[in-house]
Amino acid sequence: MFAIMRPAPDAGPERYRIFPAEDERILRSVRKIVRGLSRYHNLSPVVADGQVFADVQREEIPEQTLAGFEIGTTDSDICAYAFLSLGGVDGMLSAWVLQFFGRTNFLAMICADEQTRITKFGK
Repeated sequence: MFAIMRPAPDAGPERYRIFPAEDERILRSVRKIVRGLSRYHNLSPVVADGQVFADVQREEIPEQTLAGFEIGTTDSDICAYAFLSLGGVDGMLSAWVLQFFGRTNFLAMICADEQTRITKFGK
């Protein structure tokens, strides 16, 4: 665990933070969760890992955008999420917003194929 921690002097002396976007294991877990939720909500029958882009939420999402999202149900103090089916428009199948433990937010997009993900997100 300490290997992915970085000093956080703004939080105090001897304080550290984890930066989840820098750890591929965390992003892989988020992608896997989104793939499972997509299947659970019958949005996509099978989604390969290469089709999913995931990252920490770096900017606020406008309320008018979030208004179109459907709220998912889970144990909200562990993971709260919302999703929007995009129907394949511009090669995008669905958009996801996840919040873990009430504090760490992630965004994810499921693309029609891996090439679309690479073209749109560069990762």
